[in-house]
Amino acid sequence: MVYLRFGRRPVAAECRIDSRVDSMVEGLRAELLGFPYLDVLQFAVRLADAEMQELASHRLRAEFVDNLPVKVVANRNILDVGVHHENDLLYIGPKGIRMNEETVRRVGDHVKGLSEGKRVYRSPRRVERAAATRQAILDAAGTLFVSNGYTATTIAEVANRAGVSVDTVYAAVGRKPALLRELVETSISGAGTSVPAEQRDYVLRMRAAGSAREMLTIYAYAITGIQQRLAPVFLALRDAAMTDPDCAALWAEISARRAANMRAMAAELRATGDVREDLSDDQVADVIWSMNASEYWVLLVRERSWSPEQFASWLIDAWTRLLLA
Repeated sequence: MVYLRFGRRPVAAECRIDSRVDSMVEGLRAELLGFPYLDVLQFAVRLADAEMQELASHRLRAEFVDNLPVKVVANRNILDVGVHHENDLLYIGPKGIRMNEETVRRVGDHVKGLSEGKRVYRSPRRVERAAATRQAILDAAGTLFVSNGYTATTIAEVANRAGVSVDTVYAAVGRKPALLRELVETSISGAGTSVPAEQRDYVLRMRAAGSAREMLTIYAYAITGIQQRLAPVFLALRDAAMTDPDCAALWAEISARRAANMRAMAAELRATGDVREDLSDDQVADVIWSMNASEYWVLLVRERSWSPEQFASWLIDAWTRLLLA
Protein backbone atom coordinates (compact mmCIF):
# COMPACT_ATOMS: atom_id res chain seq x y z
CA MET A 1 0.00 0.00 0.00
CA VAL A 2 1.41 3.37 -1.04
CA TYR A 3 0.37 6.57 0.70
CA LEU A 4 0.43 9.92 -1.08
CA ARG A 5 -0.44 13.21 0.62
CA PHE A 6 -3.15 15.38 -0.90
CA GLY A 7 -3.45 18.79 0.73
CA ARG A 8 -3.75 17.95 4.43
CA ARG A 9 -5.06 14.37 4.19
CA PRO A 10 -3.24 11.07 3.56
CA VAL A 11 -4.91 9.03 0.85
CA ALA A 12 -4.22 5.42 0.01
CA ALA A 13 -3.26 4.65 -3.58
CA GLU A 14 -3.91 1.04 -4.53
CA CYS A 15 -1.24 0.90 -7.21
CA ARG A 16 1.72 2.83 -8.53
CA ILE A 17 1.43 5.65 -11.03
CA ASP A 18 2.37 4.69 -14.54
CA SER A 19 5.38 6.63 -15.78
CA ARG A 20 3.68 7.97 -18.86
CA VAL A 21 0.70 9.16 -16.89
CA ASP A 22 3.04 10.69 -14.35
CA SER A 23 4.77 12.52 -17.18
CA MET A 24 1.41 13.78 -18.40
CA VAL A 25 0.53 15.03 -14.92
CA GLU A 26 3.86 16.82 -14.57
CA GLY A 27 3.24 18.53 -17.88
CA LEU A 28 -0.21 19.60 -16.78
CA ARG A 29 1.16 20.78 -13.47
CA ALA A 30 3.60 23.13 -15.20
CA GLU A 31 0.89 24.52 -17.42
CA LEU A 32 -1.65 24.86 -14.65
CA LEU A 33 0.71 26.82 -12.46
CA GLY A 34 0.38 29.66 -14.95
CA PHE A 35 -3.28 30.11 -13.99
CA PRO A 36 -4.00 32.74 -11.33
CA TYR A 37 -5.25 31.45 -7.98
CA LEU A 38 -4.98 27.81 -9.06
CA ASP A 39 -2.39 25.39 -7.70
CA VAL A 40 -2.63 21.63 -8.26
CA LEU A 41 -0.93 20.04 -5.27
CA GLN A 42 -0.79 16.36 -6.23
CA PHE A 43 -2.46 13.89 -8.59
CA ALA A 44 -2.86 10.15 -8.25
CA VAL A 45 -3.91 8.52 -11.52
CA ARG A 46 -4.50 4.85 -12.06
CA LEU A 47 -4.53 3.36 -15.55
CA ALA A 48 -8.04 2.12 -16.25
CA ASP A 49 -7.51 0.31 -19.56
CA ALA A 50 -5.75 0.48 -22.89
CA GLU A 51 -7.67 3.53 -24.06
CA MET A 52 -6.58 5.56 -21.06
CA GLN A 53 -3.03 4.44 -21.77
CA GLU A 54 -3.30 5.77 -25.29
CA LEU A 55 -4.75 9.04 -24.09
CA ALA A 56 -1.88 9.41 -21.65
CA SER A 57 0.66 8.85 -24.40
CA HIS A 58 -0.85 11.75 -26.30
CA ARG A 59 -0.48 13.94 -23.21
CA LEU A 60 -4.20 14.47 -22.69
CA ARG A 61 -4.82 18.10 -21.86
CA ALA A 62 -7.51 19.10 -19.34
CA GLU A 63 -8.84 22.62 -19.26
CA PHE A 64 -9.63 24.26 -15.94
CA VAL A 65 -11.85 27.35 -16.02
CA ASP A 66 -13.37 29.14 -13.03
CA ASN A 67 -17.06 28.38 -12.49
CA LEU A 68 -17.42 26.29 -15.68
CA PRO A 69 -19.60 23.18 -15.23
CA VAL A 70 -17.43 20.15 -16.12
CA LYS A 71 -18.54 16.54 -16.33
CA VAL A 72 -15.78 14.12 -15.31
CA VAL A 73 -16.24 10.50 -16.39
CA ALA A 74 -13.79 7.56 -16.25
CA ASN A 75 -13.80 3.89 -15.27
CA ARG A 76 -12.59 4.13 -11.68
CA ASN A 77 -11.97 6.68 -8.95
CA ILE A 78 -8.77 8.03 -10.42
CA LEU A 79 -8.48 11.61 -9.20
CA ASP A 80 -7.65 13.05 -5.85
CA VAL A 81 -7.02 16.77 -6.13
CA GLY A 82 -6.13 19.55 -3.76
CA VAL A 83 -6.94 22.92 -5.33
CA HIS A 84 -5.92 26.26 -3.86
CA HIS A 85 -8.32 28.90 -5.12
CA GLU A 86 -7.61 32.38 -3.80
CA ASN A 87 -7.37 31.80 -0.02
CA ASP A 88 -9.55 28.71 0.36
CA LEU A 89 -8.23 25.14 0.31
CA LEU A 90 -10.66 22.82 -1.43
CA TYR A 91 -10.20 19.06 -1.10
CA ILE A 92 -11.83 16.81 -3.70
CA GLY A 93 -11.62 13.14 -2.76
CA PRO A 94 -11.83 10.29 -5.24
CA LYS A 95 -15.05 8.90 -3.77
CA GLY A 96 -16.81 12.16 -4.55
CA ILE A 97 -16.59 11.55 -8.29
CA ARG A 98 -18.63 8.91 -10.15
CA MET A 99 -16.90 7.71 -13.30
CA ASN A 100 -18.28 5.64 -16.16
CA GLU A 101 -16.23 6.23 -19.30
CA GLU A 102 -12.65 6.94 -20.30
CA THR A 103 -12.83 10.65 -21.00
CA VAL A 104 -13.18 14.11 -19.54
CA ARG A 105 -15.51 16.44 -21.39
CA ARG A 106 -17.39 19.70 -20.98
CA VAL A 107 -21.06 19.55 -20.14
CA GLY A 108 -23.17 20.57 -23.16
CA ASP A 109 -25.32 23.69 -23.20
CA HIS A 110 -28.46 21.58 -23.14
CA VAL A 111 -27.38 20.26 -19.73
CA LYS A 112 -26.38 23.66 -18.36
CA GLY A 113 -29.63 25.21 -19.55
CA LEU A 114 -27.89 27.72 -21.81
CA SER A 115 -29.29 26.58 -25.14
CA GLU A 116 -31.91 28.86 -26.62
CA GLY A 117 -33.64 25.99 -28.34
CA LYS A 118 -33.82 23.73 -25.30
CA ARG A 119 -36.91 21.68 -24.67
CA VAL A 120 -38.58 22.42 -21.34
CA TYR A 121 -40.82 19.85 -19.74
CA ARG A 122 -44.07 21.28 -18.47
CA SER A 123 -46.60 19.28 -16.53
CA PRO A 124 -50.20 20.49 -17.12
CA ARG A 125 -51.19 19.15 -13.71
CA ARG A 126 -48.36 21.07 -12.05
CA VAL A 127 -49.35 24.25 -13.86
CA GLU A 128 -52.95 23.80 -12.72
CA ARG A 129 -51.87 23.27 -9.12
CA ALA A 130 -49.68 26.38 -9.24
CA ALA A 131 -52.56 28.44 -10.64
CA ALA A 132 -54.92 27.11 -7.98
CA THR A 133 -52.42 27.91 -5.23
CA ARG A 134 -51.91 31.42 -6.59
CA GLN A 135 -55.66 32.02 -6.75
CA ALA A 136 -56.13 30.74 -3.19
CA ILE A 137 -53.48 33.21 -2.03
CA LEU A 138 -55.15 36.11 -3.86
CA ASP A 139 -58.58 35.16 -2.49
CA ALA A 140 -57.20 35.02 1.05
CA ALA A 141 -55.42 38.34 0.66
CA GLY A 142 -58.53 39.99 -0.79
CA THR A 143 -60.70 38.82 2.08
CA LEU A 144 -58.23 39.99 4.72
CA PHE A 145 -57.44 43.33 3.05
CA VAL A 146 -61.14 44.17 2.82
CA SER A 147 -62.12 42.96 6.31
CA ASN A 148 -59.04 43.90 8.35
CA GLY A 149 -57.41 46.57 6.21
CA TYR A 150 -54.18 46.43 4.24
CA THR A 151 -51.92 47.71 7.03
CA ALA A 152 -53.23 45.32 9.68
CA THR A 153 -52.97 42.24 7.45
CA THR A 154 -49.74 40.22 7.59
CA ILE A 155 -48.30 37.82 5.06
CA ALA A 156 -48.44 35.10 7.74
CA GLU A 157 -52.21 35.60 8.02
CA VAL A 158 -52.60 35.41 4.25
CA ALA A 159 -50.55 32.20 4.15
CA ASN A 160 -52.53 30.65 7.00
CA ARG A 161 -55.88 31.47 5.40
CA ALA A 162 -54.73 30.14 2.02
CA GLY A 163 -53.34 26.97 3.62
CA VAL A 164 -49.79 27.50 2.35
CA SER A 165 -46.44 28.54 3.77
CA VAL A 166 -45.19 32.12 3.90
CA ASP A 167 -42.45 31.22 1.41
CA THR A 168 -45.11 29.99 -1.01
CA VAL A 169 -46.88 33.35 -0.83
CA TYR A 170 -43.65 35.16 -1.68
CA ALA A 171 -42.82 32.72 -4.49
CA ALA A 172 -46.29 32.63 -6.05
CA VAL A 173 -47.14 36.35 -5.87
CA GLY A 174 -44.75 38.43 -3.79
CA ARG A 175 -44.84 40.93 -0.94
CA LYS A 176 -47.95 42.75 0.25
CA PRO A 177 -47.78 45.52 -2.38
CA ALA A 178 -47.53 42.87 -5.08
CA LEU A 179 -50.52 41.04 -3.60
CA LEU A 180 -52.62 44.19 -3.68
CA ARG A 181 -51.55 45.03 -7.23
CA GLU A 182 -52.45 41.55 -8.45
CA LEU A 183 -55.82 41.76 -6.71
CA VAL A 184 -56.61 45.03 -8.48
CA GLU A 185 -55.40 43.81 -11.88
CA THR A 186 -57.20 40.46 -11.76
CA SER A 187 -60.38 42.11 -10.49
CA ILE A 188 -60.34 44.41 -13.53
CA SER A 189 -59.55 41.65 -16.03
CA GLY A 190 -61.79 39.00 -14.48
CA ALA A 191 -59.06 36.46 -15.22
CA GLY A 192 -56.28 34.86 -13.20
CA THR A 193 -53.79 37.43 -14.53
CA SER A 194 -53.82 41.05 -15.65
CA VAL A 195 -54.96 41.74 -19.21
CA PRO A 196 -54.08 44.95 -21.10
CA ALA A 197 -57.09 47.15 -21.80
CA GLU A 198 -56.87 46.75 -25.57
CA GLN A 199 -57.03 42.95 -25.23
CA ARG A 200 -60.07 42.75 -22.96
CA ASP A 201 -63.16 41.13 -24.40
CA TYR A 202 -65.51 44.07 -23.86
CA VAL A 203 -63.05 46.49 -25.48
CA LEU A 204 -62.89 44.32 -28.58
CA ARG A 205 -66.70 44.19 -28.71
CA MET A 206 -66.93 47.96 -28.29
CA ARG A 207 -64.58 48.53 -31.22
CA ALA A 208 -66.71 46.23 -33.35
CA ALA A 209 -69.92 48.12 -32.42
CA GLY A 210 -71.69 50.27 -35.00
CA SER A 211 -72.74 53.24 -32.86
CA ALA A 212 -71.72 55.24 -29.79
CA ARG A 213 -74.87 54.13 -27.93
CA GLU A 214 -74.00 50.48 -28.51
CA MET A 215 -70.44 51.12 -27.32
CA LEU A 216 -71.65 52.79 -24.12
CA THR A 217 -74.12 49.96 -23.48
CA ILE A 218 -71.38 47.34 -23.75
CA TYR A 219 -69.13 49.38 -21.48
CA ALA A 220 -71.83 49.98 -18.85
CA TYR A 221 -72.47 46.26 -18.44
CA ALA A 222 -68.73 45.56 -18.40
CA ILE A 223 -68.16 48.13 -15.65
CA THR A 224 -71.02 46.68 -13.62
CA GLY A 225 -69.39 43.24 -13.71
CA ILE A 226 -65.96 44.64 -12.94
CA GLN A 227 -67.05 46.71 -9.95
CA GLN A 228 -68.64 43.76 -8.25
CA ARG A 229 -65.11 42.31 -8.02
CA LEU A 230 -63.05 45.46 -7.90
CA ALA A 231 -64.84 47.97 -5.66
CA PRO A 232 -64.02 46.41 -2.23
CA VAL A 233 -60.37 45.86 -3.20
CA PHE A 234 -60.01 49.29 -4.76
CA LEU A 235 -61.32 51.01 -1.65
CA ALA A 236 -58.88 48.99 0.45
CA LEU A 237 -56.14 50.29 -1.85
CA ARG A 238 -57.40 53.87 -1.46
CA ASP A 239 -57.27 53.61 2.34
CA ALA A 240 -53.82 52.00 2.29
CA ALA A 241 -52.53 54.74 -0.02
CA MET A 242 -52.97 57.26 2.79
CA THR A 243 -50.12 55.73 4.80
CA ASP A 244 -48.20 53.32 2.55
CA PRO A 245 -45.95 54.80 -0.18
CA ASP A 246 -46.15 51.69 -2.38
CA CYS A 247 -49.94 51.74 -2.25
CA ALA A 248 -50.02 55.48 -2.90
CA ALA A 249 -47.93 54.95 -6.04
CA LEU A 250 -50.20 52.12 -7.18
CA TRP A 251 -53.31 54.22 -6.54
CA ALA A 252 -51.90 57.10 -8.61
CA GLU A 253 -50.83 54.71 -11.37
CA ILE A 254 -54.23 53.02 -11.66
CA SER A 255 -56.09 56.34 -11.57
CA ALA A 256 -53.88 57.85 -14.28
CA ARG A 257 -54.24 54.75 -16.42
CA ARG A 258 -58.04 54.86 -16.12
CA ALA A 259 -58.03 58.50 -17.19
CA ALA A 260 -55.83 57.76 -20.20
CA ASN A 261 -58.07 54.84 -21.22
CA MET A 262 -61.13 57.08 -20.99
CA ARG A 263 -59.55 59.66 -23.29
CA ALA A 264 -58.87 56.94 -25.84
CA MET A 265 -62.48 55.80 -25.50
CA ALA A 266 -63.76 59.37 -25.95
CA ALA A 267 -61.86 59.61 -29.24
CA GLU A 268 -63.40 56.36 -30.43
CA LEU A 269 -66.87 57.58 -29.47
CA ARG A 270 -66.21 60.82 -31.33
CA ALA A 271 -65.27 58.86 -34.46
CA THR A 272 -68.84 57.50 -34.69
CA GLY A 273 -70.21 61.03 -35.21
CA ASP A 274 -72.72 60.58 -32.37
CA VAL A 275 -71.04 62.67 -29.65
CA ARG A 276 -72.20 66.20 -28.82
CA GLU A 277 -70.09 68.80 -30.58
CA ASP A 278 -70.18 71.21 -27.64
CA LEU A 279 -68.25 68.72 -25.48
CA SER A 280 -64.52 68.22 -25.83
CA ASP A 281 -63.00 64.77 -25.72
CA ASP A 282 -61.53 65.59 -22.31
CA GLN A 283 -64.99 66.45 -20.97
CA VAL A 284 -66.46 63.24 -22.36
CA ALA A 285 -63.60 61.25 -20.85
CA ASP A 286 -63.96 62.91 -17.43
CA VAL A 287 -67.70 62.24 -17.26
CA ILE A 288 -67.20 58.54 -17.99
CA TRP A 289 -64.15 58.36 -15.70
CA SER A 290 -66.07 59.78 -12.71
CA MET A 291 -69.10 57.53 -13.18
CA ASN A 292 -67.21 54.28 -13.72
CA ALA A 293 -65.26 54.73 -10.46
CA SER A 294 -65.50 52.30 -7.57
CA GLU A 295 -66.62 55.14 -5.30
CA TYR A 296 -69.64 55.80 -7.54
CA TRP A 297 -70.56 52.11 -7.49
CA VAL A 298 -70.31 52.00 -3.68
CA LEU A 299 -72.52 55.08 -3.27
CA LEU A 300 -75.38 53.67 -5.31
CA VAL A 301 -75.10 49.90 -4.86
CA ARG A 302 -73.74 49.51 -1.34
CA GLU A 303 -74.96 52.71 0.29
CA ARG A 304 -78.30 53.13 -1.52
CA SER A 305 -78.93 49.40 -2.19
CA TRP A 306 -79.23 49.61 -5.95
CA SER A 307 -79.07 46.30 -7.78
CA PRO A 308 -76.30 45.74 -10.34
CA GLU A 309 -78.97 45.75 -13.07
CA GLN A 310 -80.25 49.15 -11.91
CA PHE A 311 -76.70 50.49 -11.89
CA ALA A 312 -75.98 49.31 -15.46
CA SER A 313 -79.27 50.72 -16.76
CA TRP A 314 -78.57 54.06 -15.06
CA LEU A 315 -75.13 54.35 -16.63
CA ILE A 316 -76.51 53.66 -20.11
CA ASP A 317 -79.28 56.21 -19.71
CA ALA A 318 -77.09 58.87 -18.08
CA TRP A 319 -74.22 58.57 -20.56
CA THR A 320 -76.57 58.58 -23.53
CA ARG A 321 -78.35 61.72 -22.32
CA LEU A 322 -75.18 63.54 -21.27
CA LEU A 323 -72.80 62.69 -24.09
CA LEU A 324 -74.66 61.89 -27.31
CA ALA A 325 -76.24 64.29 -29.74
